[in-house]
Amino acid sequence: GGPRRRRRPDQRRRPDRRRPKRSGGPKKKRPDKRSRKDIQRALDAALREATRLLNAEAATEESIREGLPAIKRRHRLTRIELKKKGSDTYAVMVAINPSKSTSYKELFPYRIDRAQGKFPIKRHPHAVVQLQPIDQPIEGNDRWIGFVVNMAAIPGEITKNPTVATRYLDKAWQGTGALHAQDMAAARTAVVIGINSFERLNPQQGDAIGGAINSVSRKPELLMAVFGFVWTPRWVKGKRNRKVGIEEVRAAYQQLEGSNKRRAEANEKGLRDKGALPYGIFRDEVIRSEYTKSAVNILKEVNQQVHVVSQDADTGVAAISGVGVLRAYEKVLTEMGAHPLLTIGGYHFDDFDWGRKADRRAKQLTRLANELDRAIRVGIAKKYPQMLYPTEPNLLIKAWDHQEGRVSGIFQDARGLALLEVQGLLFGARGAEGRAMRNALMKAFGTDFSVAYAPDASTGTSPLPGDEARGLTVTPLAVRRAAQGKMRVRGGEETLRTAHRMYALIIQSQSNASARTLAREFTRATPGLDETAQRLLQNKIFSYVEDTAMLMADNPSLTGGSPAVRALKERLDADVEALTRLQAVGEDPEFQRAVDKAHETTQEIISAMTASQLAKLWKNISLALDAVTKKPSEGRGRRGGRR
Repeated sequence: GGPRRRRRPDQRRRPDRRRPKRSGGPKKKRPDKRSRKDIQRALDAALREATRLLNAEAATEESIREGLPAIKRRHRLTRIELKKKGSDTYAVMVAINPSKSTSYKELFPYRIDRAQGKFPIKRHPHAVVQLQPIDQPIEGNDRWIGFVVNMAAIPGEITKNPTVATRYLDKAWQGTGALHAQDMAAARTAVVIGINSFERLNPQQGDAIGGAINSVSRKPELLMAVFGFVWTPRWVKGKRNRKVGIEEVRAAYQQLEGSNKRRAEANEKGLRDKGALPYGIFRDEVIRSEYTKSAVNILKEVNQQVHVVSQDADTGVAAISGVGVLRAYEKVLTEMGAHPLLTIGGYHFDDFDWGRKADRRAKQLTRLANELDRAIRVGIAKKYPQMLYPTEPNLLIKAWDHQEGRVSGIFQDARGLALLEVQGLLFGARGAEGRAMRNALMKAFGTDFSVAYAPDASTGTSPLPGDEARGLTVTPLAVRRAAQGKMRVRGGEETLRTAHRMYALIIQSQSNASARTLAREFTRATPGLDETAQRLLQNKIFSYVEDTAMLMADNPSLTGGSPAVRALKERLDADVEALTRLQAVGEDPEFQRAVDKAHETTQEIISAMTASQLAKLWKNISLALDAVTKKPSEGRGRRGGRR
């Protein structure tokens, strides 16, 4: 029972025989004895598995990270890492000793592309329809003119203006000389409004269209229809921009979580700046609707002619002549006798409410630029009205005409009906839908096409939003930038032809003071002209319109007979003569005729710009530009100052 004795005492552990102490660090890893080929095969296999993780339909950043450790263990990797490049782009890097990386893969490789082609449209189930027949046939010498107002709008524009339809029954007919016009307005007026919204990634978002439809005020005697439709943006995938359906995009979206989902939803913002809004489709959907067709059929029974009136929700119903817009059109058309297929009313900004905080100078400059554009349009209309840009917020398209020997309207002529059969044939798909409509009518009707400019029917509209992308608002900053030879364009700056402060007003969106705009609209309205012809017309002929604007802004007291103006006209004639001597022009009769027409039109524009009626306008422009560009020392000086 005593203590155990050591049998071999001589083998007791001496100090020099102690085992070495283990260090506190990790165990030494076994060397990788795989061959180079085996390592390469392991890397390739790991890459394939990592790529499958990235390409999975339900892939998220979290799900990818969770799957990486298993790949690392399975293929005995020294490192595996998820790398991020950009907002939604990821790649997996794997390593044993040599390293490899997958190509970058977007977890949500979808985006909304520019508007083009056809768009899926779904009608909203709710609509308000008051389109009952009128028991009041044409009698005797009645020469009534009926109007079907067409309007495409978004829900917000309608809910803040509930009288958007009923105003066409009273205010739009106001004016002297319209005997019993308001009493008979119910038999001459119909309003069709199409409220649109786009199909979103999140289908649970509220139904704004239904509420907007219900918000529209009604009158029992007003022929009207308010309906809604949902359009699907043009979604594309990957670098090749392959078009995909909303179902595929939404399935990928629903698998995202957190910040990834919010980044995907960001695609639905800024559609206007992306050029993704199919403005032409919006107007097409309204004019092609069964409601517009019914309204035309009802009004044609009690009116000699019926016109479709293109309007915007923010367009006023008072014409610049002081009467209601429908009364103004009635007066213009009655004086014409034969009604044109297209009548352009145009717009102005005189009555627009900018708000209390708006820049006073910006308001003044924007109005002056628009007034100059309207004066130039009058000159164009005398020589070549076909090149006038049809302003979508206010124009007429003849729908029906009972008079014998007159060109039929688009709802009674096979050529017009063909344009209404297919989406996008009349107004196109993108912006500039007025031009697309004009060109479509010109092509379909040929020599029967006719157009007139009716400045007295011009209505007030909004120049907002006041950014360079839309280009309607002229700001003091734009004037100072133009004086330095620069203009703001989407994505940066562009150098102007000449550094001059007046250029800020010249380049106002759709302004005919711009040589580029004039050459573009002339070329689009004249068959047979290409881009080379357009550049020649712009630089050799229409540039003199810009030169006249700059000359008059610096010297507002000049007239058409002033030496400086006469010298400018002589230079124009010399440039045209040199242009006609070019071999390319001489051998092309169509181009020669185009040069002559452009020359005549430019001469008429210069005469309109230097007429005595515009003396006050040029004085106001000059004073406004002086106020913006003068230095503090040139004015009254700064208030106060250091003592």
